[in-house]
Amino acid sequence: MNNFPVFSVRDDILASVLVAERFVTKEQVALAKKERLGIINTLLKNKVITTMNLAQALSKNFECKLINLEKFDIPVEVLATVPHGSAWCYQTVPVRIEDGVITLAMVDPADFDSIDTLAHLLNLWDINIEVAPADQIEALLERYYASGKERGLSQRSIIDYQRQP
Repeated sequence: MNNFPVFSVRDDILASVLVAERFVTKEQVALAKKERLGIINTLLKNKVITTMNLAQALSKNFECKLINLEKFDIPVEVLATVPHGSAWCYQTVPVRIEDGVITLAMVDPADFDSIDTLAHLLNLWDINIEVAPADQIEALLERYYASGKERGLSQRSIIDYQRQP
């Protein structure tokens, strides 16, 4: 992963969650606070925590299911629900549709602005959020959305699919 994830929750709150979940110590957080990169990004950069550790802590704290996206295949009809630009902009990938509910994997389950925007964008769907590590989200974005055409789907076919009853 080239860039560190950006979270809507303040660094100190995330650090408290990581301490409570015993992924880091208070001393490690105190050292990370001294860096300009920010607490969480310093902990990630120095490999004190992994993106999976962070996802596990967020999942527990926000009571969202944790999803492991390694070796995950997304069906074409599920990919068609989230346009290329939106997937990249909101750092999300659709993972399944069940009973009219679309499940999106996101790095930050507390990013309510993005979730609200996605709910508006996908106005035909109820949305369920699951937490995934940032590097896994990025890998799926690269795999499925890198070219702007999800497995050959055009923007027109995405719109057509969203309009189906």
